[in-house]
Amino acid sequence: MSLDVLDRWSTAAVADDRVDGVARALAGQDEVIPARAFETPHLVIEAARWVSGPEPLPPRHAELYRYWDEARGDRVMPSAEAIDPSRFARMLAHIILLEPLDRGLDARYRVYGSGIARPAGRDWTGVTVKEMTRTVKAGMELYYRAGYRAVVTEGRALYAAHRSPVPLSVSLWRRLILPFGEGPGSVDRLLVLNQPDQRYYQSRAELEEIRHRLGRSLES
Repeated sequence: MSLDVLDRWSTAAVADDRVDGVARALAGQDEVIPARAFETPHLVIEAARWVSGPEPLPPRHAELYRYWDEARGDRVMPSAEAIDPSRFARMLAHIILLEPLDRGLDARYRVYGSGIARPAGRDWTGVTVKEMTRTVKAGMELYYRAGYRAVVTEGRALYAAHRSPVPLSVSLWRRLILPFGEGPGSVDRLLVLNQPDQRYYQSRAELEEIRHRLGRSLES
């Protein structure tokens, strides 16, 4: 793809109704989601699917899914109170915790793991997804916002893997998005494991800080 096409995708703001339209298209897929459903031809999406079991997932993502599945019991999803960082302590560096806003059309980063912030170049804690994507200008707004909106409205787990559209030390990101709340359309938190294809090892102090921030976020 030419640089001028990528530049147009990178700088164009995405309207809420378009985000909602793409989210509806994602929700209409039974399991495997074709890359074209995201309407982001500049972005290489290697895999996307609604998740109903741990089997097709990478090991760490499968482990987090099993925790989420156990925590929900016979409910559609667990409540936000069920989020227990000790159950996914090994993954804290690559955990994102989001607070959905405006019925999932946007979301605020309550926790942004250091293993994601380091290659991304910034900790986006406290910033909304819309603000982050419009600051970075990497053409990711529709992909991120539509995915989160679809999980909020559907109340289902979503896995997606994409290639970074801009030069970073990490070229491939694998995300598992898990909803916590009362049910579809009433999601209080999104727990995301965003695992890069390269490993970034955090110190004990960094992991403790992530755990502390998770605790503060759940209390507020």
